[in-house]
Amino acid sequence: MIVKMNWGILGLMFRSHCDVPIIFPGTRTIHMIGVSFPIDILFLDKYYRVIDKCDNLCAWKGVYHSNAWGIQHVIESNAGDFKKIKVGDKIEIKYI
Repeated sequence: MIVKMNWGILGLMFRSHCDVPIIFPGTRTIHMIGVSFPIDILFLDKYYRVIDKCDNLCAWKGVYHSNAWGIQHVIESNAGDFKKIKVGDKIEIKYI
């Protein structure tokens, strides 16, 4: 999976869609404030293995946090982009 590193705090805020999934290293929580479209998120461990996931999160609503042990990264993308990915899958990350 090709991902973009999130160097700021905005992520998908104030965008109309996601061109490339965005990875947030060192976090386990995301919010939907300012996100105007539904998204999917993956919670990954330090080996980029999927620990937890949330599908089709509603625009503008909520804070999402996983209590699963070992989460090191979160990836955000458009709703439906991660439908074939399951908990336990290992993600190959290529940064752009």
